[in-house]
Amino acid sequence: MILISGITGFFDSNTIPPPEIDEKQFKKLCFSIIAEKNGKVLDFKKLKYPYNFYIVEVKVGYDHLYVLLNNHFPFVAFASTVNLENATFTYIDESWLSRKFTPYYRVMSTKELMETVVIKKIKGTITLENDNELNIAELSQLFYWKPTTVGEIVFNMWD
Repeated sequence: MILISGITGFFDSNTIPPPEIDEKQFKKLCFSIIAEKNGKVLDFKKLKYPYNFYIVEVKVGYDHLYVLLNNHFPFVAFASTVNLENATFTYIDESWLSRKFTPYYRVMSTKELMETVVIKKIKGTITLENDNELNIAELSQLFYWKPTTVGEIVFNMWD
């Protein structure tokens, strides 16, 4: 399951705060994995609030791409383009990087990231038709921000 409680970073007084990812381990892995192909890490950012993810810009051969990691759970994705102003990404499936990151993180496929989100409010109760364990605070944020894909939930910039 991808949409687990805390994935968005939001919680309320009735919910346990989500865990934090080990930044040092992620950074070390990025540098060592990319170096295996004589690539370069061009930039490593733990984006500050309201972003809920890390973004690593890399160049491997002729490929220029990005590695995204959720701040709270070990979910990784790859993108060929990134627009941080509106948190939009062109997700890609990258087989070599997927194999390298899989022992440490759950690598998300483009199909999973682009899954359509169906949010409803019925008789005052917000529901998400996608398989999920999101907490009430997260469901409220979804209803407010109206994401259209799972990727927009996992890698968000909601404040």
